Amino acid sequence: MSPTVVIAFIMKKYNLSAENAVNMVQNLRESIDLCQELCFQLYLWQQMSYKINPNNPQYRKVLFIAFKARVKRELNRRNFDLVLNLYFRCFNEYFYKSNLSKGNEESLNEAKIYYCNHCNNQLFTEINVFKNSVNLYGASCCQSIYIEPMEWMIKNFRMDFQSLDDLKSGLIRCYKCYKELGKYDWIQKENFFECSLHKVIKCFQIYEIDLTKVKNNNEFIA
Repeated sequence: MSPTVVIAFIMKKYNLSAENAVNMVQNLRESIDLCQELCFQLYLWQQMSYKINPNNPQYRKVLFIAFKARVKRELNRRNFDLVLNLYFRCFNEYFYKSNLSKGNEESLNEAKIYYCNHCNNQLFTEINVFKNSVNLYGASCCQSIYIEPMEWMIKNFRMDFQSLDDLKSGLIRCYKCYKELGKYDWIQKENFFECSLHKVIKCFQIYEIDLTKVKNNNEFIA
């Protein structure tokens, strides 16, 4: 069994901090060596009071980083039908984990809601937006935001994926009026850029929404 799983179990069972649980296990088995990523996940487990909390932004970021790595790995294959099947499997697992509410007292905290500027269709909420994540285009960098993939992006446009190129990059459209909202890109170069207002978190630069194409509930007029 993975030492990380054992440590996580001990933390919950005995209500221990990550540091104390790691020390306990290392005293019994000195050979274990946890990488920085696993240590962070244990501290996150502690922060979430030893249960999965989909409202925690760090939890959602950890999910997305793992999801991104897996999708990119699958996109390196050449058989389109195989890639398509694996592609959707990755998304379905991600949606399940990101919406997981079992064992939580509160449902997802959606907060601000974003709508299509053209048809007023609800698209995503504040919890789906990656903070401190903007685009790479100089002065225009604050005109867009990066979000998690949404289920409607896959379910409503599944038939549009006809080639590997379609899976790797394309336009994000409203699933009701089909107006363009932004773009997605799995193969872009991950250059670092920093403007005076924001720092780019390059791990989350996949699904880019143009802020001129959406409005939130503070601006919404029915």
